[in-house]
Amino acid sequence: MSAGPVLDREQLPPAGQSDVCLFSADSSYFLDFADIPLRSATEAGWDVHFHFHVMNPTPEALDRAAMLRKQFPMSVSFADVPPSKALYASGRYLIAEQVMQHCDRPIWIMDIDLAYEDSPSELFGSMGWRRDALGLRYTDDLALPWQRMTANAMYVPPTGQGRAYLGLVAHFLKLHLLSGPVGRDLWWVDQNALIFALLETSERYSEPWQVWGPRLPRILRLPELYKPSAQERRQTLTSPQ
Repeated sequence: MSAGPVLDREQLPPAGQSDVCLFSADSSYFLDFADIPLRSATEAGWDVHFHFHVMNPTPEALDRAAMLRKQFPMSVSFADVPPSKALYASGRYLIAEQVMQHCDRPIWIMDIDLAYEDSPSELFGSMGWRRDALGLRYTDDLALPWQRMTANAMYVPPTGQGRAYLGLVAHFLKLHLLSGPVGRDLWWVDQNALIFALLETSERYSEPWQVWGPRLPRILRLPELYKPSAQERRQTLTSPQ
């Protein structure tokens, strides 16, 4: 099994006082969407350092990254990997443990195509979140484990539980994405990894974890493809598959 990506020190976010918001994408997604979280979070007043892990970078992606770094508090790492949508989506989770070890700061792991209506820091004010507890998108009423956990918006503090959680997620993803035939598109593998790690860490640690719930639309604006109709939601809940 491959050890997974190892970032050089100069590719890592700077150690400092800001939280880190982590994304991953291939060059195409980076070029199409990176501006959205950067500009919307800045407008919302979110004090955070952005880190993009861009896989199979093209010259155009390298140029865009250099331009954006001059405008926003951000860093970028690059990797050449076998073409795989699942690997592109999971790259952020494969490097998250290493980023936290270096920065020793809370990490937000987000989809690159989300926009911010308000600063996620507001979660720790009137919305009642704790800085020292995992923050997850988890839905109890969905039947299958990998449907219950959504991989697009997560908060991980640098606690024993948070570090163990990221380590388990990375181990699961390396086992399934970086061993055997590499480059397979194992869709939902990231959500399987997240629920596996949650079950494991819940047995080891007594710390609570918290969910976005109705707070989500107050902070994040989701692309239309993440907004199923009521009929589609009923079908998901009742489908025997």
